[in-house]
Amino acid sequence: MPLDRIAGVAPPWLGRPLSVASGLLALTGSLMVFTATVYGSWLMLIPGAAAFALAAACWQVADRMSRPH
Repeated sequence: MPLDRIAGVAPPWLGRPLSVASGLLALTGSLMVFTATVYGSWLMLIPGAAAFALAAACWQVADRMSRPH
């Protein structure tokens, strides 16, 4: 799986920043989706969904990096 490969070659110190980045991306995505819902804006919904997807990928890589090999 591509995320396993990324976690395998990423430096170990990158786990915590990826975890923090995933939280910030999820928060940003939720605010963008909320704004899109309030104003009915498709232009805010698409980047909000992309931010959620990127947050999930960051979280998965950070989780895989934290497991013992």
